[in-house]
Amino acid sequence: MAKYEELKDMLCEELDKITKRGELSPGSLDIVDKLTHSIKSLETILAMNGYSGAGYTYRKRDGMGRYSRDDARESFIAEAYELMEKAPDEHTKRKFEKFLAEMK
Repeated sequence: MAKYEELKDMLCEELDKITKRGELSPGSLDIVDKLTHSIKSLETILAMNGYSGAGYTYRKRDGMGRYSRDDARESFIAEAYELMEKAPDEHTKRKFEKFLAEMK
């Protein structure tokens, strides 16, 4: 998993370089899209493997192999609400609302 974290850090550094330039051309917008998609994919892989980038802890599983309903679940829901607030349009916000309703 350390290699995934290392790759994610490299992608974030590239994204920071583009941000510091202060301008967004059509070419750099395409690169930003690819970088953010790749970062999101790496975050998903890390999360699916029970690996949390914050503090490098492993999520606990119960006796049946399911993830326990601890602070990780609450943290995930809080992050989803934050993402919902930043949604680019109403359609995306509604999808987040539906997802969060199902989570509860």
